[in-house]
Amino acid sequence: MPQLRRQALKPSLAPRFAPSFHPLRPRPGQPRVLQPLLLIRRGFAASLLVLFLVLGWPATAGAAEVLQVNGPDRLIIGDRNRSSVVLLACMAVAPGSEAQAQQWLRQRLPRRSRVNLRPIGERENHLLVRVSPVDAPEIGDLSDGLIGAGLATPLPCS
Repeated sequence: MPQLRRQALKPSLAPRFAPSFHPLRPRPGQPRVLQPLLLIRRGFAASLLVLFLVLGWPATAGAAEVLQVNGPDRLIIGDRNRSSVVLLACMAVAPGSEAQAQQWLRQRLPRRSRVNLRPIGERENHLLVRVSPVDAPEIGDLSDGLIGAGLATPLPCS
């Protein structure tokens, strides 16, 4: 009888998930090599969660907003807590059609419409950008739209 009692108390015969089981401490009789595997599994699940969150948010947070159309080639853009004046790149508004170009931009870009900006350079201490609306991708680049409407002439992009 004492022999059976000794066998029952051996750690190797203890149930797999004993109440004293803790993932950071190896079970009696278990090699220490398996301990990091438990942490890797947990770390892998946490890294997958972070990866999904990081890949899911940029689509909604990456765009700037149009605050105002300030001229035929000038926009005031807001990006969270700052605003800046940008100029449309690769085009020059045709003389005499400034009011029509500004009206065309206001129709395509109402206030708070989201846009993607691609910087090209700098002119008159303002950023020179290519602007594409996020909510209306069929419009494409606004500079190309103004040129296509006959309100602007193309310039070489530098």
